[in-house]
Amino acid sequence: MSEKAHGYSIWLMPPEDSYAHRTFLRMIASVGMVSSSPAFGPHVTLLGGINGDEGVVQEKTEILARHIPQFVSINFVSIERGNEFFKCLYVKVVSSPALLSAWKEAVRIFGLNTDRFDPHLSLGYGLTPPERRSAEEKIETLNFRIESLSFRASSLHLYHTEGEVSEWYQVDEYRCS
Repeated sequence: MSEKAHGYSIWLMPPEDSYAHRTFLRMIASVGMVSSSPAFGPHVTLLGGINGDEGVVQEKTEILARHIPQFVSINFVSIERGNEFFKCLYVKVVSSPALLSAWKEAVRIFGLNTDRFDPHLSLGYGLTPPERRSAEEKIETLNFRIESLSFRASSLHLYHTEGEVSEWYQVDEYRCS
C-alpha cells in the first residue's frame, strides 16, 4: 500500500549528531523491520503541500527562515495512532508559541489558506492495523521515554515531496535568523 505526496514540504529536523536524531532513526527503522513502511528521515513538517516553481518556493523558504528565531524548541508528548497514510503512527509534538508562530508565518509567506496545524513526527507510513500493533510492540521494547526527547531546530529543510517516499529529496537547507 502506498500513497503519493505532492509538491514541496518544509521540515524541521533534529541535528544529525543529536540524541533525538539517533533515537528517532532507530524507532523509524524498527517500524520498518515489522512493516512495509518506507525509510525516511525524522522530521516535523512545518508546512506541506506547497506547489509552484521550485525557484519561487526556494525564495519564499529563504524569506521564511529570516523570520523565524534561530532556535525553535521541538518537544514531544506521546506516541499516537492515526488513520491517515502519513500519520498512522507518530509522536505528538508540543504546539509551543514559537512553533505555532513559525507555522503562521509560513502560511502567510506562502499565501496558503489553512487553519490546520497538527505538529508531529511520523514513525511509519501506511501501516495496516496489524503492522501498527507490531510496530508499537517493537518500539516499546526500545524503552525510550518520548517526553524526555527534544531538539532545537535551527534550520528549515526544503524537500521535494512529489511522488513515492523513495523519490523525495532535499532541495536546500536554510539557517534561521
